[in-house]
Amino acid sequence: MKIEIKDSRLKNIILGAEDVFFEKGFSKTSISDICKSVNCSRTTLYSHFENKENIYLAVINHSFKVFLDFFINRKLSGKDGLERLLETAKGYFDFSKKFPKNYTMILDFYTLLKGINNEVLQSDSDILISECTFFPEVKQKAEIPFTFLVAIIEEGQKDQSINAQIPADVLFLNVWAYLIGSSHLYHFSKSGKDANIFDVK
Repeated sequence: MKIEIKDSRLKNIILGAEDVFFEKGFSKTSISDICKSVNCSRTTLYSHFENKENIYLAVINHSFKVFLDFFINRKLSGKDGLERLLETAKGYFDFSKKFPKNYTMILDFYTLLKGINNEVLQSDSDILISECTFFPEVKQKAEIPFTFLVAIIEEGQKDQSINAQIPADVLFLNVWAYLIGSSHLYHFSKSGKDANIFDVK
């Protein structure tokens, strides 16, 4: 089943729920909170979503759509692998600056995925979310940045702009950690508005 914003009411529910989830977190958000935020009845809400978990996944799906536009849809033609990697990294950082709520919720979802994939860390809410209708679609979107970055690194290793002695998946983990760490530095720094970490000339 595809998550589609079919009308303005559905879009308002998703954007209103986004604000509530960002402010309170998933576990502390109630259906009543969302209804109050978007000024709709429970009946209207449940006509679009069967439970809170699917509303949450619709919000995360929306965040990933915005993220992937910044992360993947860059002008990469005519660049070598390293230049493509730097341009993609800039897209990540630009997204985190322009859409801090969506960025934070995406990182929260990656943390949630760790819980789902680890029986020791797994919670009841993790299981409920993983069993939702929308979960496979959102999980698939969450994997796109990883495969995309690894492919760019492998291209760079082939054109010799990126070190080929280190496996692409190992380089990816280092790049991903750097992106998250650098974005955190920006968001928690008083002078973050002046940061220009990924400017590519």
